[in-house]
Amino acid sequence: SALSLSLSLSNKQKKIDISLIMLRRRLLFAGSKALLLLVVSFITCEAEEKNHCYPSSCGNIRNISFPFRLKSDPPTCGHSNYELSCENNRTILNFWSRNFFVEAITYDNFSIRLVDPGLEKDNCSSFPVYSLSHYQLAYSIPYSVWYDLLYGGPINNLPYRKLNTAVIFINCAAPVNSAPYIDTNFCSKNSTSSNSSSVSNSLMEDHYSYVVIGETMKVSDMDDSCSIDKVAWASSRAQKNDSNSFTSIHDGLVYGFELLWYGVYCKKCEEGDGYCYVDNNYKVGCQSQCYIHNAPFVRLSLRCLYAFLEFWGIRLGLIIGLFLAARFLCGSPCVSALLVYKLRRRHLSMYGSIED
Repeated sequence: SALSLSLSLSNKQKKIDISLIMLRRRLLFAGSKALLLLVVSFITCEAEEKNHCYPSSCGNIRNISFPFRLKSDPPTCGHSNYELSCENNRTILNFWSRNFFVEAITYDNFSIRLVDPGLEKDNCSSFPVYSLSHYQLAYSIPYSVWYDLLYGGPINNLPYRKLNTAVIFINCAAPVNSAPYIDTNFCSKNSTSSNSSSVSNSLMEDHYSYVVIGETMKVSDMDDSCSIDKVAWASSRAQKNDSNSFTSIHDGLVYGFELLWYGVYCKKCEEGDGYCYVDNNYKVGCQSQCYIHNAPFVRLSLRCLYAFLEFWGIRLGLIIGLFLAARFLCGSPCVSALLVYKLRRRHLSMYGSIED
């Protein structure tokens, strides 16, 4: 009886130990699960906090949001390449080390409109402070000055492939009577500028000031007494029919010039050797440069060859794999039946030999 009691106590102790071990494991599992949920929740909240940024505002620009940011915004908001500043209640973009006023940011067509700080509305004697060459405007990373369209695609809703028009300011030592030269000293009767301000600074300095529209002017076409003072830009959207009036040209300069920023959405596309474009609904798309529909050429390169082999290699491997799998599934019953038949015949043959 003492032995049976000892065995009973021993069994109970083992059961208690097993129960404690199982309880410990359950508590450890529950604690690990709770810790994991806490970490995931923290990461999720942090990610949401980073991605959620309220729009900023400065002066007349009320909705400054991704990819743009103000210098005063949290570092997780916007993109560092599209940073703006707010000075004296004016939004400013530093472009080629020049501070331009931001007049508008349009998120529907990925454009930002800039104005030279030297220009004043309804004051045709105000002139641009800065000069920007065609190279500086055309290669203004991370911005661009034209929409990259899909080859062969309709552009009915993108009439402004060329966003801006050059306005070339020219100083001459003598008067010039030529069609391309538009005198900057005369403002239309509708100008609200005073008589004292209608005389340009260039005339005070004893030389003559003109503007020429467009970028087609060559040095050989310029009068011998003239030299280029600066090159300004006006948006093609602001062009008027009366392009021979300096007042209209000045209004275009006051409206500003435009830059495009849809390139912020093209990084993954370009890293994959894709062609990033804007369709006629102002949607950013990506297509392989190896073959572009209706393009005049097919681009061949090692990367395209690799992509071609990878594309068809995967599909060829899948086809061969499916064929072998089908062959195995269809052939297995036949092979099994054949083996059973041979084993059965061998067994019958051995049985017959024993009887003999």
